[in-house]
Amino acid sequence: MHRSTFRMEWKRSARRNAPAAVFDAIVASVAECLTAAFGEALEAREIDASHGRLTSETVGEIELEDDVPVLRRIHVRLKLKASESEHETAMRLHQRFAGRCGVFRTLKSAIGITTELSIEPEPEDMILGDQGQKGG
Repeated sequence: MHRSTFRMEWKRSARRNAPAAVFDAIVASVAECLTAAFGEALEAREIDASHGRLTSETVGEIELEDDVPVLRRIHVRLKLKASESEHETAMRLHQRFAGRCGVFRTLKSAIGITTELSIEPEPEDMILGDQGQKGG
């Protein structure tokens, strides 16, 4: 078991900016965990997710509830560069990978967390490497 302890000191001037910083940290944690979980699932199936092939962009949506800001939704857009033969496996993994992220499992009942996956064709020179080059 991992246990984290944080010591905070309240400051009157900090209250105004605190919610945004805290919400940013929560959104970033969800993004990091889900991106890592998806990357690990891809790598376990020998789909390379390194060197910028897997990236994500994440948006958190905050609403006011009784004049109090509340983080309601987080949406993670995963972008994968993969060969055509890897598309089906990646799409199948995307349907079930989120449960491998502890942050997602912790927050899913309080915050609507969704993901989407877009797959871009991998540039041919990355697939072929040196084999695709003709010598002179």
